[in-house]
Amino acid sequence: EVIRGVNLGGWLLTEQWITPSVYDSIADDEWSLCNVLGKKKCLSTLESHWSSFFTRDDFVDIKAAGLNALRIPIGYWAVDLKDEEPYVSGQYPYLIQAVQWAQELGLSVLIDLHGAPGSQNG
Repeated sequence: EVIRGVNLGGWLLTEQWITPSVYDSIADDEWSLCNVLGKKKCLSTLESHWSSFFTRDDFVDIKAAGLNALRIPIGYWAVDLKDEEPYVSGQYPYLIQAVQWAQELGLSVLIDLHGAPGSQNG
C-alpha cells in the first residue's frame, strides 16, 4: 500500500515556528515557555492548545483528502517527566485519542519521539 501522509507537527510537541501564538514572544521552546510561565500556567496554556489545535474533524478531513497516514511528534516528557524539569505533561491522553480516531477512520499512525532527553538542537 502506498503511504500518503501528513505531519501533525506543532500539536503535542509545540514548536515556535509552527505555533507562534502559543509562545506569544516570551519563549522559543516548551522548556523555556514553562520556565517563564511556571508549571501551572504553562499547563493551562498548553491544555488549551492541545484540545483545539487538531480535532476529530481534522482527521475526517485528512481521510477525505485521500491521505492514509499521520505522523504525530511527541516529546519524552509526555510520558517520562522528571520533577526537576520545567516541562509539563498532559499530552498523552490526546495522543491516545488521536490513535483511536485514526483507527476508526482507517488511518495509520507513526508516533515520532521528536524530543528526547538532552537537546538535539544544541
